[in-house]
Amino acid sequence: VGTDVGIFRSGDGAQTFDLHLAASLTVGNHLMPGLLAELGRRHPGSHIHLSVKNTEHVIADLLAYRIDLGFVEGPVQDERVQRFFWCDDRLAVFVAPDHPWAGKSVRIDELRAASWVLREKGSGTREVFDRALANANIVPNVAFELEQPEAIRQSVQAGLGVGCLPLLELRGAFHAGWLAPVETPFLNLERRIQIVMHRQKHLSPGIRAILSLCGVAGV
Repeated sequence: VGTDVGIFRSGDGAQTFDLHLAASLTVGNHLMPGLLAELGRRHPGSHIHLSVKNTEHVIADLLAYRIDLGFVEGPVQDERVQRFFWCDDRLAVFVAPDHPWAGKSVRIDELRAASWVLREKGSGTREVFDRALANANIVPNVAFELEQPEAIRQSVQAGLGVGCLPLLELRGAFHAGWLAPVETPFLNLERRIQIVMHRQKHLSPGIRAILSLCGVAGV
């Protein structure tokens, strides 16, 4: 059984915590910095340890009590895991700006013929992508599987295939014009970003502080 996080008092009387967190790549790179900055302002002196890895590894750490909370994008089925909704997100299909599909809508048969540059199996992004294509009766031709979103963006820009990543990972590239979105109205690429916790984990003040900051009520 995991141990509870430490609880301390700063010199001004504010509660401080020692927390171990893990987040999947998109959440860790784009959403966690703002969350942790606000937590630090409210609880100065807290010690927060954050690791960033894919969803499968976050859940493994959670079940082994190596972390107190996880922040993930993909579906979580394990009954030992309690899930709290945080916010919505969606994936986007994208290509190089000189690709014939750039800024256009494509057909299902075109996606069937495409070569894809994707996240690895076990990532939340890949799980949502695979489910969306299966529901549209598309078996993707996967040319490359890469662990880092930046490597995928660069590969697609170089013309190695069609990519699919969270919109959070793509807004800057779309705005700058070095990648272009592709419209795929027949694919359901919506997803929910969740906070996950082991059902046997004690709801310490530190965990409650983060859940409250994320808008999770009634815990």
